[in-house]
Amino acid sequence: KAPAGGSSGQSAVSSGQSAVLAWPSLGKISSLFGMRNGKPHQGIDIVRDKGLDIRAAAAGTVEYAGTMRGYGKTLIIDHGNGVKTLYAHNRALYVSKGARVKRGAVVAKMGETGIVSGIHLHFEVIVNGKHKNPLNYLPNR
Repeated sequence: KAPAGGSSGQSAVSSGQSAVLAWPSLGKISSLFGMRNGKPHQGIDIVRDKGLDIRAAAAGTVEYAGTMRGYGKTLIIDHGNGVKTLYAHNRALYVSKGARVKRGAVVAKMGETGIVSGIHLHFEVIVNGKHKNPLNYLPNR
């Protein structure tokens, strides 16, 4: 298992800020936030090779680590101040519920679990219970 790290000493992400999260993975964005095939797509999809590291977008506490219907192996990290991130379709999870993680800590491996059309990370940003466009919280690259 990859180490998840401990507390970071950094303040939590603020729900009013933008471009405050780190990219959770390398790769090409294959699907954007918004309507897709007549249904809401509540995150972005990042395509890359199976087994690539997935990293925590910010320091926080793992709220969920397990299998979700449609999403396969999934993590949800609570960053405080109403901000959570979700990482879906992973091949492996390296943290468990309640774990504290540092920004950039390896938390999972990219895969194709759940309902997918190929290997990718589905990444969501949830602020005060509402899904937001992750690109508004990530730096340009």
